[in-house]
Parts: sequence; C-alpha cells; structure tokens
Amino acid sequence: MRILHLIYDDLDNPWCGGGGSQRCWEINRRLARHHQITIATGNFPGAKDEEKNGLRFIRVGSAKNYLLSRLSYTFGARYVIQKEDFDLLIDSFSAFAPTFSSFFTDKPKILNFYHLLGSHALIKYPLLGFFPFWAERYAIRSYKNIVVISKSVQELLETKFKKERVYFSPTGFDSSLLDLPVWEENYLLYLGRLDIYMKGLDLLLEAFSSLSPRYPHLKLILAGKSQKRDARALAQLALQNQISDQIEILINLDEEQKKRLLSGCLFFCMPSRFEGWGISAMEAAACGKAVVGSDIPGLREAILQEKTGILVRPSDPEALSQAMLRLLEDAEFRKELGLRAKERAREFSWDAIAREMERYYQRVLSEQ
Repeated sequence: MRILHLIYDDLDNPWCGGGGSQRCWEINRRLARHHQITIATGNFPGAKDEEKNGLRFIRVGSAKNYLLSRLSYTFGARYVIQKEDFDLLIDSFSAFAPTFSSFFTDKPKILNFYHLLGSHALIKYPLLGFFPFWAERYAIRSYKNIVVISKSVQELLETKFKKERVYFSPTGFDSSLLDLPVWEENYLLYLGRLDIYMKGLDLLLEAFSSLSPRYPHLKLILAGKSQKRDARALAQLALQNQISDQIEILINLDEEQKKRLLSGCLFFCMPSRFEGWGISAMEAAACGKAVVGSDIPGLREAILQEKTGILVRPSDPEALSQAMLRLLEDAEFRKELGLRAKERAREFSWDAIAREMERYYQRVLSEQ
C-alpha cells in the first residue's frame, strides 16, 4: 500500500507532541516495513522534510509561530493531497487545523477521530470556537470510515451522528515501562501536554490546594510539553491557590526523566475535560501506579473504576480532591490499584495494534 497520512502534530513539535503523534509514529514505523508511507505534518521550528525509520515526512505550512503554523497547515494540506500519489489517505483530525481532505480526493480514505471536542471549543475560545466546532461536525459527516481509540467515542458517533462504519482500535504505550523499578516518593504527578483547559490542570491545582494544609510537604509535579505562556499561567494559578512552594513545573523532559517521575510518584492525576484515550494514564499504569481521572469518554477505558484507579465527576475539584485524599490515606488500596493497572497494561501492544490497523486498511481498500 501507498499511504498518505495527514496529521498536524509531530513528536518533535514543541507546541504539541501529543498522544496522536505518538500513535502515528508507533503504527506507521511498523507498517513501513511492508508499505510506502508519507506523513504530512504541520511545520515547526527546526522541522525539515526528511526520512526516518522508513517513513517519509513532509512539513506543511509556516514555522514562524503556533497560530500561523496551524492556519497554514489547513490551507496547505490540499496541495499535498493533490500532488502525492497514494492508494489510501489517513487524516488524523484536528479541530484547530482541519484539512477538509474528503473534499479534495475521491480515493479511499479514513478519518482518525480521537475525541469529541463539541462545545468545549466554544467554552475555550468564545469568539473563535465556532470554526473548530463546525469543522468537527463537517469531518464526522463527510467521512464514511472512521477510526476511534475509545469505545465511548465510538458509541457517541454511532448514536448521535448515526455513523455505521466506526472502527475501534485502542492505543498502546512504551512497553519498556513494564520493566521499570517502582518506588514511592512524596509527590503526585501529572505528565502530558500542559494545556490548562483540556487537561483540567486548573481543577487539579484547586483540588491540591485543599489537601495542602493536611499535607504541607507533599509535592505536585506538572511535567510535559508547554508553550511559555501556559507555564506562566500555571505558575500564576499556583500562586493564586497559595501552593507555589508545593508545585513543580517541569518542561520538555527527556524520556529518562519521564520514566523516573513515573516510577517514583505516589499516584498519577489526569482530570481532563475531554480526552481521546489517555496514553499518559496507560504509561502510569504500566509503571504500577494508580490513576485518578475524570469520568469522561476515553478515560473510562484507560482507567477502570475501583480496579486500576478512581474516576470522578468531570470539572469537579471537590470530588477530585476527595479521590486524591483517599489514595493518600490508604496506601494498601493505592498499591493494589497499581498492581492491577500494571497487569492490565500488558494487554496493549503496539505490535498487535499495528497488525490490526494493517488488516483494517486492507479491508477498506478491498471494499472501495
């Protein structure tokens, strides 16, 4: 197969580098052993057209700043579709950098749709949010074949949007995490993109502030990729909640630093407002750590209630605080959840997921 994969994000993109780019990399580098794959990403500082692990990367648009990068990707993707020779088009949808790819080709195509943004676009960006809100609905309606990484999102698309060809494929993680030594130090951890609204980091800081008087020496580490303004905003929120001395914000860590943080935390926090699957939650699980997360589509599959972690009402800092307190005060329960989480994590292998996606791609081509 000759596959063209459109995805704004990239693992090396300093503005994003999220779970979608990791999934793209892990699956495609395995498929590249037998297929010709071109990945068209957004542009970013230091990016260049290149070949890595048998994959051909094309950078689309401007690298001057984040906003211009996304806008120029939206306008530039059509030219890539028209120029490249491919058998199958994969479009990893981004509401903030939509390609409208279904409009530019009649060839077989698949939409990767990881989470439903919905009204969150209008809440996060009251004036500009209508465009991603509309683009998301256009993408859902214009594609026949859709891949999701959450059964909750699959159910939403099948019931709310009456889609009949929604294919569920879970997401894997770095299996080397299963072999890491595990210990406990006096800190809680969030690890991922430091997007305050989407990841619910404002909720996490508010919840942690209510624990602070009882646990004055406990630390909360917020680590991951971030734009400078988001890191500054997090620091300001910590100041407002009077917990600055208990908060550490760590930006752009290498893999070894991430592994050390996962291995040593008491438990992992993921109070997202919306999420596709939550690779970070599975990475924590692989390290034998319980996870506290929001009871939302996506995380309901990554975190099993009272079995591998605790799910709480979304956007509810009081409920989040109570769940965190429960794990702090009950070490036996916390460790029991972590052991179960590690066993379950063994089920999610990138090799198996890549083979499954290869069969699905071939089926879509044969049905065209």
